[in-house]
Amino acid sequence: SQMQDVAQPAKVLDAAFNKPGYTGLERVILTSDGNLQRTMSAYYNCPVQLEIVHFTRRKEVEIFDREVVLKCKGRIFCVATTTLSVTSPEVLSLLVEKEMGLGQIFKHLQRIPRFELQDCGKDEQKLWRHYTLTIPEGMHMAITEVFPASLFELDFEGEDKFTREIWESVPHKGL
Repeated sequence: SQMQDVAQPAKVLDAAFNKPGYTGLERVILTSDGNLQRTMSAYYNCPVQLEIVHFTRRKEVEIFDREVVLKCKGRIFCVATTTLSVTSPEVLSLLVEKEMGLGQIFKHLQRIPRFELQDCGKDEQKLWRHYTLTIPEGMHMAITEVFPASLFELDFEGEDKFTREIWESVPHKGL
């Protein structure tokens, strides 16, 4: 049921990652299942920009690799690396020919993907999560997101300390 899907992330986080040390706001981010941009836009009180770093198709026709950064006021607050498997000709067409974004595809198909948090962690520099999104119409994604440890206290004026070295220290777990 739809209600079961909404409760799933908290259940997964509690059962599989019952570790001390996560704040309430961190748990909100770790269990976010499609509303991260809206949540962070509301938190920062500014629009969020999604910038595609790369989106490439592998030799296997239906496998794609994608990296995006999410920014607010020019500051990167999330780097997301995705491996995407598409088995549906309709979804493949929407993705390649119509160049629809992933969220747009879900909206077009009127589907809410199944969210499963696989792993998460944090240290002094970063907070991260590995999760999957799946729709039965033929789309499965493995996503790694890395956030700066200062996610809720971003300095929009000073030096940006969230560097490529930090976010690349979390290996992507593809399909």
